[in-house]
Amino acid sequence: MSGSVNFGELGQGVGGIAGGIGSLMSVGGYNQSAGSYLGAAKIAGQNVQETEAATALQEVQTKRALYASVGTAEASAAANGLQLSGSASSIIRSSFLQGGLAEQQVAEKGQIQATAYEQQQQADYGAASAAKSQAGAAGASGIGSIIGGVIGIVAAFL
Repeated sequence: MSGSVNFGELGQGVGGIAGGIGSLMSVGGYNQSAGSYLGAAKIAGQNVQETEAATALQEVQTKRALYASVGTAEASAAANGLQLSGSASSIIRSSFLQGGLAEQQVAEKGQIQATAYEQQQQADYGAASAAKSQAGAAGASGIGSIIGGVIGIVAAFL
């Protein structure tokens, strides 16, 4: 021991400890962010299921409206003494085509929405993973900085 203190090394040591403490304190924030992203991913997954169920219901409603429309056209033709041929047949065929297109639009719209929610869910899982990695890195960095700071303080007195 030389009896003199190297204030430069002492300052670096104290700075290292303070920086390490700051890094360790940020671990909680990163973990909280990861938890938030996981919560958002869970909600996106629920939205996928709800969208699929709503789409299935809309498809049934579209089919029901189609059959009601065709049934009305058939009943009108029969009530007027017409046979299901010619223009009456054309109207019914057109109704089936229109209904098929409407049903396909409902299905495609539902699939697009469900896919968007699935992609959001995957993005949220990725963000949660990144936040967990940042928490691990900050923890390791904080411990390393504290150890380096302690070594610097000891060296300042040697």
